[in-house]
Amino acid sequence: MRSRTARLPALVLLLLCACETAPEAPAPGPRAATPAAARELAASFAALGRAALAKGDLDLAEQRFGRALDVDAEDAGARLGVARVALARQEIGEARRLAEAVLAGDPEHPEALTLLARAEIASGRSAAARPLLEHAVRADPRSPEAHATFAALTGRAPRARAADGDATLHLATQHPYDPWARLQAARRLAATGQREAAARLLEEGLWLADRDPAASLLGLDLLQRLDPAWAERRVVVVHAYADETVRADPAWAMRLRLLWASLSGALLPALDTVFLPLSLSPFSSEGVGPSLPAIGAAWRASARSLQPRGLLAGFTERPAPRRRGTARLGQAEYLGRRLLVRLAPGEVESRILIHEVLHVYGAIHLNPEVETIMNPRAASNRLDPVNRDLVGLVRDRRFGPGGIQANVFPFVDQARLADQLLRSLRLNLHFRRLGVLDALEARDTSRFIAADVAREAAEMDPELADVARFVGFLLLEQERLAEAAHMLDVAATLYGPRHPKGREARLHSDRIRAAAARR
Repeated sequence: MRSRTARLPALVLLLLCACETAPEAPAPGPRAATPAAARELAASFAALGRAALAKGDLDLAEQRFGRALDVDAEDAGARLGVARVALARQEIGEARRLAEAVLAGDPEHPEALTLLARAEIASGRSAAARPLLEHAVRADPRSPEAHATFAALTGRAPRARAADGDATLHLATQHPYDPWARLQAARRLAATGQREAAARLLEEGLWLADRDPAASLLGLDLLQRLDPAWAERRVVVVHAYADETVRADPAWAMRLRLLWASLSGALLPALDTVFLPLSLSPFSSEGVGPSLPAIGAAWRASARSLQPRGLLAGFTERPAPRRRGTARLGQAEYLGRRLLVRLAPGEVESRILIHEVLHVYGAIHLNPEVETIMNPRAASNRLDPVNRDLVGLVRDRRFGPGGIQANVFPFVDQARLADQLLRSLRLNLHFRRLGVLDALEARDTSRFIAADVAREAAEMDPELADVARFVGFLLLEQERLAEAAHMLDVAATLYGPRHPKGREARLHSDRIRAAAARR
C-alpha cells in the first residue's frame, strides 16, 4: 500500500515530470544598492501598471512600468510589464528581448520563461515554447499563467482510440492537461501490471477535473480500485463560481484549480479528503458594492443555477469595505454547503478558503489568544486540537439538498459531536470573556444584560449564533430537551429579535419547553 501522506502540494510539479510625476531617482546601480524605499516605490508603480494592463490601457500601463524602471532599473516585474505591453501590441521581438534580459539574471524566473514562451507561440514557434513552459512550471508549480499557457498549447487529445499501447501513453505525455488522455494511459498502465504508475498518473490530474468531468469521474473510480488509500479517502465534488473581478485574469480558471489543489493538500491530514473542482462558472457582482453579503446575494441571483449536489464556492476580488465591522474576507454556512471567499490579487493559496471550508465541517472560532487557523484575527495556519477533533467527527458528512438533517445528522456520532461542541463553545466563550451562557442562565431576571452581552459576542464572532443554533437542533435530535431549549435561547439572543433565525430559534425553544411540561 502506498503511503497516505499528502501528495497534492507537489502534484502540479509532478504533472510535467511525465513528460503622475515620478520622484527624481538616483542613477541606476546594482539591485543590492537600490534603497528599500525605492524598491517599494518601483513595486507600487509596477502594480499600477499591471492594473492598467488588466483594463487594456496599454499606454497607461507602459507609462507606469516606465516610472517603475526610472526608480529601479533592475525591477524584473516592471521589465516584464513592459514586455507584456509589447506582446499585446504584437511587438514580438521587443517582448522576447525584455524576457531574455530578465532570464539572463535569473534563468529560473517563471514569469519571464512564460512570456518568452508566449512570444515564441506568437511567432509560430510552438515547438520552442514547450520546453520553456515545462521549465516555467518546474520553477513555479503554482503559476496559473504558466499552466494556462501550457494547457492552451497542448490542448485536448483527439478523441479516437489509440492504435496501440505506446500511442495511448504518448497521448498523456503530449496532452498533460487532458483528463481523458490521462485516463486512457492509466488504463493501459493498469492492464500491463503497472498499477502504481497508473494511480499516480490519475492522482496528479485530479485538480483538472472540470476540463473533462466525465473522464475525471471515471479516472477517480479507477484510482480508488487501484490504490487502497484512495478507496478509504473521501472525495468532495466542488462547484466554483467566480465574479468578473476574478475573471479579469486570463488564467483565472487555472488559478481556481490551483486553489483547490492547495486546499486539498493542506486539509488532507485532518480530513483525509480531496476536493475535486468539477465545474467552474461565472457570476456577476457588478454594482452591488463591496460587502460580502451583497456579493453573495448577487452570486445566488446571477448564477444560472446552483448545482444540487457538491460544495458550492463563490470567489471575488472586490476590495473589502473600509468601514469598521464590515471588512469580512469570507463567509460560510455553518455545516452547510455554500461559502464565499474574498481573494487577494493573484492568490493561489488562501488561508481564508481553508478557514471557511473548515466551518462547513463544524470548526468554530476560538479565543484570539489561540494560535489557530480558526482565529480570524491570527496569522497561524495551524489547526488547533479542539477543531481537529470537531472536523474529524464530521468528516463523513455529505453535500446535497436537505440541509443538516440529510447531510450531517445521519453521518456523525451525534452524542459525541454535541458534547464536543458544548465543551468547545463553553471554553470559547469563557476565554473570550463574553459570558453569554452564564448571562442567559439568568435571562429571566436580567434580559437586558443578556442582550448586551450577546450583542457584543455577535459583533466579535458572527458565526457564533449559527453554532449555537446547530447545537440546539443536535441536542433536540437526541431528545436532550432542556439543553436544546437553552442552546436555542442562546442562538435567539445572539441573532437578535429582528433576525428570522432568531425568531425561529425562540419559537423552537418555547415549543420544546411546552412539550417538556406536558410530559
